[in-house]
Amino acid sequence: MNVISFLIYIAVIFIIAYSLPLFEIWMGIPQDLIEVVGKIIRALLVVFVVFGLMKFSEWWMTSHFKLSEDEKRYFMGVVRYLGTALALLLIGFMYIGDASSLTLFSGLIGAGLALSLQPTMLNIVGWVSIVASRLYRIGDRVYIGDNVWGTLGDVSDINLFFTRINELDRASWQETGGFVSVPNKLVLDKGVVNYTAESPFMWDEMSFNIAYGSDYQLAKKLAEDAVKKVVGEKMKDAAKFLSLRKYKLKIRDIKEEPVAYVSMKSGAIRVAVRYLVAARKKRQTEAQITENLLKDLRKNKDRIKIVG
Repeated sequence: MNVISFLIYIAVIFIIAYSLPLFEIWMGIPQDLIEVVGKIIRALLVVFVVFGLMKFSEWWMTSHFKLSEDEKRYFMGVVRYLGTALALLLIGFMYIGDASSLTLFSGLIGAGLALSLQPTMLNIVGWVSIVASRLYRIGDRVYIGDNVWGTLGDVSDINLFFTRINELDRASWQETGGFVSVPNKLVLDKGVVNYTAESPFMWDEMSFNIAYGSDYQLAKKLAEDAVKKVVGEKMKDAAKFLSLRKYKLKIRDIKEEPVAYVSMKSGAIRVAVRYLVAARKKRQTEAQITENLLKDLRKNKDRIKIVG
């Protein structure tokens, strides 16, 4: 419906509404029937006016603001809720006469509106929290959720209701090709891990199990050497970078070289090595280290037996 058609409809309804007394005089239609018809016509007029305001709001928002599809959908949902509540309230004024009934009617409409808009308002509150606290920004690599459910990826857009994330596989840290729209309200009750907010580096760990009786000291050395070949110099640069921000990031112990650890595990000895790596190079770095380590372990298979 275009603007001209809408205005014509409104004009016709106005003319009919204000011509009803003439029908009563000229055609002898009972006054009670005229009142009922008048209320119906005025109700239709309210619906048309509210519908026009909704369409105008949609046009004004889309022409003055750059909105994503998610924002448009949510904005129009809010407008529809508000428009419906306004129409019902105005019609209630026409059909409900006494003040007590009108107050009760208005209260019911308000309660229903509050319940229906609660998710939307929570998303807006979540957006305020994200922006005000700089929880994450576009381009950050984040994990939103808990151990049961969560989304890992790079933030590509933050709008009023949703955060759009380029999804990464949680195991491999590689792109899946999917995009996830996470409601902003989740940041109010779910954990958010930001891997690149203050630093592009993160701690990673590689581990493997060896049988009892194996030379675990040699296994530790091979693990450390395999890591040094790949990230030795890069880790020193990363450690220097973090040292300059130690007090801001609240980091107590920053190591410039990889460190291997051993622990007892049922039926095996676990060897783990920790190292600093660029968050966006985690998978590639892990693959290179694994290849180097496998070559060295193969050369020493008589002294180290891999299990598990």
